[in-house]
Amino acid sequence: MRPVRLAGSAADDVEAQLEPDRLELFRRFDLAPALDLLATDGVWESDTKPHGPGRRLTLEGVTVAGFHLFALPDDLDPRDEALVVFAIDIWSDEFPD
Repeated sequence: MRPVRLAGSAADDVEAQLEPDRLELFRRFDLAPALDLLATDGVWESDTKPHGPGRRLTLEGVTVAGFHLFALPDDLDPRDEALVVFAIDIWSDEFPD
């Protein structure tokens, strides 16, 4: 498994996009499993798409309709293949096509 870190900017994105009563549910049932998935061998290479300076992982949600994680190699982490999620976009009720 590769190390994955959530940047403060991504945590701020979550707080800005969700009502307070949905924050903890999203963190537990959507975000934590998504970070675990991103840490899984092969996911970075096969399930993400190039986007801006990094790559995007698009997922259907449990507590939201869907969301994007934007990640790139983590220059602050000395471990091999470490990633940092730097932004998150969330669709609360309807995920666009």
